Amino acid sequence: MVRRVLARAALLLHLLCLHVALFRLWYASGLRKMFTKRENVHVKDLLLAIRLADGRGVVDSNITPPAMPPEAAHGRLALLFMLRWRLEHFEAWRLWLEPEVRRSSPRVYLYFHLADWGRSTVPEADLHASAAKLRSLPGFRKIIPTVATGWCELMAAEVALHKAALLDDTFAELFVLLPHDAAPLVPLETTLGALVSHRSRSRVCLAGVRGMEVPLECPHAIEPHWSRSLLLKHHQWTALTRDHAARLADVGAMRLAVSVFQEWFLGEPLCSDEVLPLLALGAPERLLASVASGAPHSRSAAPHLRELPLYVGATHGIRALDDELRNLGVAPECITYAPWPGCHLRSMGIGKRTKSPVVGGGLAPEERDRLIGELVGRGVLFGRKLGLGGDSPERHMALIQEAAASQTSRVAPPRLMPDPDLEPSITSQLRWSLSTVEARLPLPTQVMIAAGVGALAGCAAVAGEGISRKWMQRLLLVYIAGHFVVFFFSVALFEEYSLLQPFRSGCD
Repeated sequence: MVRRVLARAALLLHLLCLHVALFRLWYASGLRKMFTKRENVHVKDLLLAIRLADGRGVVDSNITPPAMPPEAAHGRLALLFMLRWRLEHFEAWRLWLEPEVRRSSPRVYLYFHLADWGRSTVPEADLHASAAKLRSLPGFRKIIPTVATGWCELMAAEVALHKAALLDDTFAELFVLLPHDAAPLVPLETTLGALVSHRSRSRVCLAGVRGMEVPLECPHAIEPHWSRSLLLKHHQWTALTRDHAARLADVGAMRLAVSVFQEWFLGEPLCSDEVLPLLALGAPERLLASVASGAPHSRSAAPHLRELPLYVGATHGIRALDDELRNLGVAPECITYAPWPGCHLRSMGIGKRTKSPVVGGGLAPEERDRLIGELVGRGVLFGRKLGLGGDSPERHMALIQEAAASQTSRVAPPRLMPDPDLEPSITSQLRWSLSTVEARLPLPTQVMIAAGVGALAGCAAVAGEGISRKWMQRLLLVYIAGHFVVFFFSVALFEEYSLLQPFRSGCD
């Protein structure tokens, strides 16, 4: 009896090892990448980002920098808004910026990108009316020329905004990217105190690991067993120092980042603007110096992930990655709250009892006001999709003034939203350990170990009469065929892959 139980355990180990070997070969050796379309959903946007960084796009170079003495403009903040065609909560932003009206030297400049400008989806009169309102805001500097955007294709617009602001204001020291539906959660003075007083560091909000840093139900975070490269996934709403903004808008850094993305991240569960900024910021100088001038965005020019210090840090764990970020001058801080389902604060409920903070998601007005107060207490400066506290701009401003006055200054959370009471399950810890082993061992070694252990376990299963040799052969045939079915659909069901791409590549 004991012998048979051990034999069946050996059979399970055999199947597990075979599964690991097949999946690592398919996903990590480049077999799946062979089917990636050249005209990928991300690629046109990334190539446009390179052209913009190179000054060959539609960024308006006819910019007159503000005549402002350096001592008067010390520590200026540039807010970069990515809009569809209008700024939601316009009146709240106007009230928030009101202290700037009385100042002779602005501390905040505003830049806007309107994705729907020139499109037939919005009446032209509405577009011009929206633009006129934006120009009336204190600190307005520029509506930049529109570049092509789409869902999950925003990198070119981000480069255009940063480049325009860099050219326009030589005194701006921090560049904060914000969405169309953002609202300020703390007064202007508090925001400046939190950001400009620490202007020597950028802020990036990492997605985090489900069940280990953020709630298990958080879809924007990564799974513990996924590739360690995905630990670099972050929310797109960044705050960059001038040096880092210049790096993001640098053509060499963008070429290198795009080549790394195409080689190692294409087809992964993230958008390009959720990793490109960190790839650009974290590129070592020696790699930037070696970027080829002929086909800089090609996969052949892409370095291995192990040449990137951020990835090396990720292979050693979450804390090591955060340390590498700080070495770059990047603080893992989430200054903008994005209400992803399942990523909420525990005070909003757990599981099916969770109420979405998105407008219309079920929060009562008083609950929304409490949520804003709690976010302020955690150091969050902006929030998107939340609507306004008090249901009016005036009441919202009064609410955030009161919340800021009653809270002590705090550093923003490192993830959205970290759960201090979270205890990783045994399953999560095992999957995390497997990812650690995969990240630190070369792929051939991984496959050889899995195949060797699997072969020994299979022989033990047959010898121990856990399964007959004939049924073992049948089981393996079905098991391997099932894996190939999964591999087939991992290509066929996703737009960025084509089953015919290897044949097309061979004919090029």
